[in-house]
Amino acid sequence: MIRVTPEGGRATLRPVTGGSSFASQNALAQLFGLGEAETATVEVLWPGGTVNRLHDVKPGERIVFPEIPCDPRDPSMGRRKLRSCVAGALKALRDQGLLSRSLATRFQASAPRGRTKSKRSDVGR
Repeated sequence: MIRVTPEGGRATLRPVTGGSSFASQNALAQLFGLGEAETATVEVLWPGGTVNRLHDVKPGERIVFPEIPCDPRDPSMGRRKLRSCVAGALKALRDQGLLSRSLATRFQASAPRGRTKSKRSDVGR
């Protein structure tokens, strides 16, 4: 499930399915409009229940959103533990060549911001 919230705007929620019938594949790439907003927050609810966020997404950006197994909604995940978890996951993705250094830096900066905004996301509700 993907939720895009333009700055000062209304959220758009969209399900993404991997396949809906025999021997088929749905498009995993999704396009969202931001209207007049200059930035947006993108949240992805992964099938396992983890939510990842990226803040300050600009119009026209193309982002490959990796699953980062660190959920800021987890009450046992303190700020320090969350930063460490995200840093380790991002390093592994960079080492595998799946994520650029600049995007990893953005995801690292977004993780604690998501925690301070809300302890629980309503993505998927």
